[in-house]
Amino acid sequence: MTRPDLEAKLAGLQSPRGWGLFLIRSMVDDMRVTEDGVHHTVELIMNLGAKGDRNASQTISS
Repeated sequence: MTRPDLEAKLAGLQSPRGWGLFLIRSMVDDMRVTEDGVHHTVELIMNLGAKGDRNASQTISS
């Protein structure tokens, strides 16, 4: 995912949209987006334990 260009957005060269997924991805350890033609699923992975402890993570889907 490319970083939104604030200067281009302020100058009207890009749509003001496009910050949501970029910001979400910046706040979680991993993000997976899938689509089945009808539904979009966003999985946010946040490691709650020590780094590298795969048993201490939580997945939130919507």
